Amino acid sequence: MKQLLIWALFGTIVSTPLAAQASDGADALVRWHEQFKQEQKKLTERQE
Repeated sequence: MKQLLIWALFGTIVSTPLAAQASDGADALVRWHEQFKQEQKKLTERQE
């Protein structure tokens, strides 16, 4: 039983930074996507 508790605690400690990194990655992806769309818009405006 004690071992299970240790593993649960360890799992929580390890997964928290991973979840934080994943949300940071999602934010970065959204920002990149917005920037990409703006660049595309500029390019299409130049072509017209």
